[in-house]
Amino acid sequence: MSQRDIRTALGAGFAGLLVLAVPWMGWAQETTRVEFRFIDSAAHAFAVEERGLIRDIGEATVAELSGILEGLPTLITVTVEAGPGVIPETGDGGLAAAPGRIAWTVDPARPGGVAAIARTHLRATLAHEIHHLARGWTVEGGTAGSRMIDAAVSEGLATVFARDVTGSDPPWGHYDSTEADGWVDELLEVPNLATYQTWMFQHPDGRRWIGYRAGAYIADRAKEACRCSAADLVRTATDEIIEMLRRAR
Repeated sequence: MSQRDIRTALGAGFAGLLVLAVPWMGWAQETTRVEFRFIDSAAHAFAVEERGLIRDIGEATVAELSGILEGLPTLITVTVEAGPGVIPETGDGGLAAAPGRIAWTVDPARPGGVAAIARTHLRATLAHEIHHLARGWTVEGGTAGSRMIDAAVSEGLATVFARDVTGSDPPWGHYDSTEADGWVDELLEVPNLATYQTWMFQHPDGRRWIGYRAGAYIADRAKEACRCSAADLVRTATDEIIEMLRRAR
């Protein structure tokens, strides 16, 4: 699947997900800086107050996570734009576009507008996408694999990381363990990302977020097996994490 195809699938699904752990103190890292680029349109021009709020939340989140996650770039650029292509349940959507680059889309037509969505969801969305940057799971220039199981593990780790750090409880992180083993087996049989949207967003049989939910299950079982956090697992290879799952079953 080409990078353009992946971007199209993400956009069709909801512009991508996305996108408290105990810090591991065995390494030192320079604090990562963050810059915001706001894209105004005829539909919405970001007010000074909205820009300031988004910057405040983003700067605090990046400063916090740069002390938790290994391997972050020294600069993260976040592009902010308004639009309807968001997760229906949250009113926003994140995308790890490339190394050091995140896109955040917000629907200003939702109750409370941009400010309410930013206060409620931006920190968790950034945590999810920043985990992707550290792992290398990005639309362009990604290094975290090209199989569907790689996608599920990366999304699951990011979902669990954001949950543990921010206290978020997204529906794409919910799973029933008795079902999740079957999801994992299905995903292991998918050789590439050609059917990304089917497995990550909406399956023809009606299931949603199979990859995310299976990935969250995998991440939680791997954490149990290694007695560590999703932050500690950020650079661990997919196959090693699947082996941790098998040990935990």
